[in-house]
Amino acid sequence: MTVEPYSGLRMDQNLIGMDQNLIAVLEWIRTTNDGIKLMTVEPYSGFAQRTFIRYAETFGPRFVQGRVERVDTERQTVVLQGGREIRYSHLVLCTGTDGPFPGKFNTEASVQTAVRAYEDFVTQVQAAGSVLVVGGGSTGVEMAAEIKTEYPDKKVVLIHSKTALADPELLPSVRQQAKQVLLDERSRTAAG
Repeated sequence: MTVEPYSGLRMDQNLIGMDQNLIAVLEWIRTTNDGIKLMTVEPYSGFAQRTFIRYAETFGPRFVQGRVERVDTERQTVVLQGGREIRYSHLVLCTGTDGPFPGKFNTEASVQTAVRAYEDFVTQVQAAGSVLVVGGGSTGVEMAAEIKTEYPDKKVVLIHSKTALADPELLPSVRQQAKQVLLDERSRTAAG
């Protein structure tokens, strides 16, 4: 049995065909490959919908939606909110990550509600005269650069605590190229 989220999904994909369950609070997972693009692409284009995967469609009856209240290791049982118990012989517990929207969407909501939240976010970005991105790590840089690429006339301000942008593990040439995309006459960075 695997208790979600993303790493649980990866584990479950490796165990397809075996007798096991996937338990998750949400009925879906958002693919991460296009997460930043999701936040800038034209709303209502269908792109956001395609980034969400419904567990039931992938795992069928092996998917159990619920919140785990406790794990009884002596009885090899997972107890869900509401009292449902699921027995296991092996347990993989993947606790996931948390963070603010739009980087994460960890609210218990339907796929339609999550898609609408991202599409509304994009509408706000489109309507804004300028966009402030706080954090010049890899995600912040990618977000700022994606916004600049989609909306080249939009003022984008990136605030970061250091002069160097993006992940320090990246090649200096890659970090410099990312900085150049942001440092044209239509964008600026503020270190501090």
